[in-house]
Amino acid sequence: MADLLDEAKRPKVKTHINIGGDVFLECDKSLMAEVFKDITDNAVQAIRAKHAPGETEKGEIVISGAQEKGRYKISFKDNGTGVPPNKLENIFDPGVTTKNKEFNSGLGLANCKKVITKHGGNIYAENNGDGDGATIIIELPYKIISIK
Repeated sequence: MADLLDEAKRPKVKTHINIGGDVFLECDKSLMAEVFKDITDNAVQAIRAKHAPGETEKGEIVISGAQEKGRYKISFKDNGTGVPPNKLENIFDPGVTTKNKEFNSGLGLANCKKVITKHGGNIYAENNGDGDGATIIIELPYKIISIK
């Protein structure tokens, strides 16, 4: 998990990773790396949309992970523009985007949902509050492996 999240870091935006220890998920590493990249790329775009040019250093992404009720929950919290309330429920549907459709297909998060579902997980989004960014949450099944 740490390797995948380390690959998800983006330049010029502070990225904090709090996953607490060694976590191993049974997953397709390349697909999951693409999911993490898509989510952090969206966060960076939201940060750039909120902050003036040259002020992206005010941007911050906090990636946290924890075991919760038989699942491993990973949250990607940013301080960008957030998601318009009318798009929050369907942000993972193909063709839905919060950005200019001329440059964005709205397929990135739809692909993320497809991959997470394929891995037996769930993905959803929440706004952090009035103009305080958004959080994308992934829940995946996990196994505890004991080495004897």
